[in-house]
Amino acid sequence: MALRTFVKISGITNLSDARYCAGMYVNLIGFSLEEGTEKFVNPAQYKEITGWLSGLEFVGEFDTLSANDVLETLKNYPSISWVEHTRIDDLVTLKRLAIK
Repeated sequence: MALRTFVKISGITNLSDARYCAGMYVNLIGFSLEEGTEKFVNPAQYKEITGWLSGLEFVGEFDTLSANDVLETLKNYPSISWVEHTRIDDLVTLKRLAIK
């Protein structure tokens, strides 16, 4: 049975969890893309996980990187379509640059 609300899951680090989310019709799954964080997923891990998924969108999760550093990081994660950041000023800058 499909979910009746919009759902985002954060901090995905493995294929098993990601596939479970896809099977439950989650809308967005988030990956910590900031090096040094507990759940950091490097580009190779990200590609391996997302290569097996369909039907959902991917979120890049950031805590402290500047907007410019976020944009540089996203070059290594081409299928990211959403950005989550803990700092509103960086989100505003990213929005100006046409990032979701």
